[in-house]
Amino acid sequence: MRQLSKLFRVLGNERRLRILTLLERGPRTVDSIAENLKLSVKSTSKHLLRLEEAGLVGREAKGRYVYYKPKHLTMKKLLTIERLCR
Repeated sequence: MRQLSKLFRVLGNERRLRILTLLERGPRTVDSIAENLKLSVKSTSKHLLRLEEAGLVGREAKGRYVYYKPKHLTMKKLLTIERLCR
């Protein structure tokens, strides 16, 4: 129950939902996410850390860049539900 509560707390933030929606289109760097969503890199990094701790996103280093992407099918299902609720 605690994990579920933490998950919903993480998903309760509009900026994190916007990040997840953007990542659904493909892996991106922190800079790319920040630029697309008009957020600071520092703020974006903090939100990505929370999403990563919740198990919703993963990261992969390619050269000197780190790319973030959706981690689980669960996350994709959550995004589908979110889209249907609009």
